[in-house]
Amino acid sequence: MMRLGIVVTRVCALVLLTALWSAELCAEPAGSRPPPGRTRAVAAARAATPPKIDGLLTDEVWKTAQVAEGFWVSDTQRPPADQTSVVIAYDDTALYLAFTCFDARPDLVRAVQLTRDASPGRDDRVTVELDPHHNHRAVSRFTVTARGTPSDVMAGGRARNRQWKGAWSAAARRTPFGWTAEMAIPLALLEFAPDADTFGLNLVRYQNRTAEWSEWADLTPQRLPEEAGHLTGLHLSDASAAGRLTAMQYLASGMPAVGGGAGREMGTGVDLRYQSSRGVTSIVSTRPDFSAIDADVPGLAYSHTEKFVSDRRPFFQEGGAFFGDREVFHSGRIEAFEVGAKAFGRLDDYEVGVLATTDNTTGRADFVGRVVRDIGSTFNVSATLVGTRQESLVNDVMQVRAGGRVTRHLRIEGNVARTVSGGSAEPPAEGTRQRAEVAYQRAHWYSGGWADRTGEAYFAADGFLPADLPGTAGRGAYGGYNRAFGGHWVRRADASLSVQVRDTTTGLRQRETATLYAGAETTSNIQVNAGMSMGAYRARGDEAGQWRDALHDDRSFLTSAFYNSPGGQFGYGALVSWGEAGAQSYDSVAPTLWVAPNPRVSFSYSFERANYDEVRHQHVLSGTWDIDGAQSLAARWVDQDGGYYRLSYRRTLKRSLDAFGVYTSDPYDPGRFDVKFVWALSPTQTRKK
Repeated sequence: MMRLGIVVTRVCALVLLTALWSAELCAEPAGSRPPPGRTRAVAAARAATPPKIDGLLTDEVWKTAQVAEGFWVSDTQRPPADQTSVVIAYDDTALYLAFTCFDARPDLVRAVQLTRDASPGRDDRVTVELDPHHNHRAVSRFTVTARGTPSDVMAGGRARNRQWKGAWSAAARRTPFGWTAEMAIPLALLEFAPDADTFGLNLVRYQNRTAEWSEWADLTPQRLPEEAGHLTGLHLSDASAAGRLTAMQYLASGMPAVGGGAGREMGTGVDLRYQSSRGVTSIVSTRPDFSAIDADVPGLAYSHTEKFVSDRRPFFQEGGAFFGDREVFHSGRIEAFEVGAKAFGRLDDYEVGVLATTDNTTGRADFVGRVVRDIGSTFNVSATLVGTRQESLVNDVMQVRAGGRVTRHLRIEGNVARTVSGGSAEPPAEGTRQRAEVAYQRAHWYSGGWADRTGEAYFAADGFLPADLPGTAGRGAYGGYNRAFGGHWVRRADASLSVQVRDTTTGLRQRETATLYAGAETTSNIQVNAGMSMGAYRARGDEAGQWRDALHDDRSFLTSAFYNSPGGQFGYGALVSWGEAGAQSYDSVAPTLWVAPNPRVSFSYSFERANYDEVRHQHVLSGTWDIDGAQSLAARWVDQDGGYYRLSYRRTLKRSLDAFGVYTSDPYDPGRFDVKFVWALSPTQTRKK
C-alpha cells in the first residue's frame, strides 16, 4: 500500500507539472527587456538644502537630479501596466527619495493602513532596497504606502522598538495621474564604510489594482541579488558614519487583578545600544521586561514532533540573522535572563555575532558566537559555537558550514556539527550531524537533492531539531515549479514534489515519504492550495536509542481556500486536513475571518477543531484600534483548555517616552495587571576618529 501511494503521488505530480508547463507556453510573450540590473546605475544629487518631506515634489533638487526609470515586472518579464520614476538626493545626514507613480485609474489606488511599521497588506506602495556595504547580502528595505504610512525591514534583523531602530520620515500625495511619495532616511540608520561612494540599490513598486510588483533593476524570477543596480555619486563625510548611543530605561509595576495590593511587584532595568561607525552594533540588557510582548499561539494540527514558535522579544530580534540557523540556536530555548549582552555586524568580508545571557536566580548561562567569511558575492563559509550551562546540564555545539551559488543556477551547501553534552552525574556524550545539499534553479523550475546523518548522541540544547532525527540517516530529492501569469485568470501557480527515505543507524526503516503540494491565486483574489503526503513512519521509543516495533502507513491530505476583498475590508477562508498517523485517523478544520471596518480598526477570528486521540478546540479572537498616531488598543482572547485574555494599551507621551498598560489572564492565574514606562535617554553621536 505504501509503495502504491508513492507511485500514485509521482504520477499526479507528473500530470500537474505537465499542465503547468503547458500554461507557461501559453503565457504572454515577454516585452522588451531592460538592461540587466548590474548595468543599471543612478547618481544621487547633492542637496544644498534638505527637501521638505511633504509628498509634493516641488523642491529644487528634484528638478535637477538624475531620474531612475524603466521599471520592469520580473515575474512575467514585461513592462508594468503603469510606470514609475524616482530621483535620489543626499547630504551629510540623510538620503532623500522622490517617487512618481503613474496610474491610469488613480481613483482605484488603495491606501488604508495608518499604523507605522504595520504590514502594508494590499496597499499601493513603493520600496527602496539599500545595500550600503554593496556586497549583495545586507539589504535594508524602506516602504511607504500611497497614504504615506512608513514601514521597514532592516538588514540582519531589527527589533520594532523605535528608540533602538531609529526614526525616518515619509509622506505621500494623490495626484490626477496617480500618486507621489517622498522619503528621508537618516544615514545613522544604515551601516556602511566611512569611505563608501556606492550603495547597492533597487526600487520596487506594488500596484494593488493590477497586483503587479515592478522594479527598477530586474532581479529575474530567480531573485538574484547580484543583479541589483547601483546608487553612485556619494561623497559622504566622517559625520555620516558617526557612532550612535541609545540608552533606554523602564519602570514597571505589576499586581494581581484581584486581591488588592498583595503580590505587588516593582521592577526596573536598562538597555544600552551602541552602533559604531564601523558598522558593529552592541547591546547590553539588564533585568529586561517583556510583559508588553505578545506571544504566538501555536495551532492544534497534528505533528509527529514539536512545533516551532517564533520569538518576538526585542533583545533576541535585534540582529537575529547574525546568529545562525535555528537547528543550532533558537532563542526561544532561553526562557528568561537577568543580564544579556550581544554584538553583531560586518567587518570588511566578515560577518560576526556574539551573544551571552545569564540568570543568577536559576544559575543558567548561555552563549553564541558566529563568524561568516564571504567568498565572492554568492558563497560563504561560517563557524558557529553555541553553549548552555545549567544546573544539571552542560551542552556545547560547534557547526561549520559552507554554501552558496557556484554558478548562476547551481547551489551547493554542506555543514558538519558536533555536540558535547553531559550532567553532573554522567560522563559527557559526543554526537555529530552532517548534511549536504545540491540544488539547480531556472527561472520557474527548481530541483535538488540532499543527504544527512545524525548520531544518536547528537543533542543541541539551545537548538530546534526534530526529536526523531538523532540516530538516523536520510536522503531525498525535490522539485517544483512556480510562475506568475500576467493577464490571465490565474495570477500565480506553483507545485512541488519531494521524496525522502530515512533509516535508523541500527538498520530499521524510519521514514519513507512522498509529498505533493500545489497552489494557485486567481485574479479575483482567491487562493487555493491542496496537498498530500503518503508513506511509512516509525516513532521513537520511550528510551534513548529505542524505536517502536511498528512501521505505520501514514497518509495526510490538506486543502485550503482563502479570499481577500479587492478593497481590503475583509477576508475569509479555511484549511482542512485529514489522514492517518500511527494507525490512527485524525482530522482538523480551521476556518478564519478578518474584517477592517475602517482604517483604524481591525478584527480577526480563527477557530480550529482537531481530532486525533481526542477532540480539541481552539478559538482565537483579536482586535486592534489605532486611536490616533500616539495611542493604540489591542485585545486577544484564546480559548484552549480554558480561556485566557490579554488587553494592552500603548500611548506615546512624548517622542522618547512610551507608556504601556497590560492585563493578562490564563487558566492558572485569575489575572494580572502591569503598567510600564519606557524612556530613552538623549542619544549621542560620536564622530569617527
